[in-house]
Amino acid sequence: MVSGEMMTVWRDFMAGNRYWELEPFFGVDGARGLALDGVEYIIYVEKPGPIEVTLEHHGYDVAWINPANGERVKQKNYSGERFTGEPPDRSHDWVLHISRESEKARMKSFKFDSARGSGAGDHPGGREAGVRYSGAGRERVSMAHPLHFALKIRKDTRATRYLWVEWTAEVAADGEGYRVIERARRGR
Repeated sequence: MVSGEMMTVWRDFMAGNRYWELEPFFGVDGARGLALDGVEYIIYVEKPGPIEVTLEHHGYDVAWINPANGERVKQKNYSGERFTGEPPDRSHDWVLHISRESEKARMKSFKFDSARGSGAGDHPGGREAGVRYSGAGRERVSMAHPLHFALKIRKDTRATRYLWVEWTAEVAADGEGYRVIERARRGR
């Protein structure tokens, strides 16, 4: 059950990060993640155990955060491309925060423009992530012909096994904005 204290911890944690620029991150094994590549990685470890995170090569500040009470367990700074570690204990879920605080302090501007992605799910080092988008966006939409779309798993990892997919479409004609059209990896 989610308590008010847990939500306060989450709000305070996210307020100190560049949450508006975070994107799904698939360079993690043993957990799920969000990232602003090369600057900040927020990794949720639902079932505590060993994890591995692929990073851009820089020096990072590392801390484990207890999501129930906000307790922060600072770790030794890390420099490299492949972080491996385990939560301080296995009694509950944890959040791993890997960041370059000095770089975040230099990023004074706010960036709210959406960048058009390649759809290939690229991540650090130019290696491809485990998913690829295909379908909608390149086809003409018609009421007479259903639109087919799919998210193909290229590389099965722990991150892609727990991937949640929600497809939305904007219906401009009625002025009500976007709607959820499917909650699955493929549909029409």
